[in-house]
Amino acid sequence: MTAAEHLAAIRRAVERACALLADASPPALDRSTEALEGALRELADLRAGLAPGSGGPAERAEAERLRRTIGCAARLLGAAAGFFAGWNRRLGELMAGYTVRGDAAPPLRPGHLSLQG
Repeated sequence: MTAAEHLAAIRRAVERACALLADASPPALDRSTEALEGALRELADLRAGLAPGSGGPAERAEAERLRRTIGCAARLLGAAAGFFAGWNRRLGELMAGYTVRGDAAPPLRPGHLSLQG
């Protein structure tokens, strides 16, 4: 597989993660995390095998497409973070009221303990 083909495969993995991020359900977000982590590992492996300054026009073009796709994923991740932060803030308002400064109080969450014997 050429470097351009490898970059294209990584880009497709990031595009799949973007589609999952657009769904925004908890299972889709988990799968998108797995897809992005896999793409990151593949990219790190590819970079380790490349010499600095290597690659022709096909590799540079595919690297640019990958860069734009990663930018899309970053925007979707930012939107998801903002969405869930808003829900968390709203949950705090509903469950814990407000602080003395007028901010939404952080929601009280039960602790979790897992033991294995």
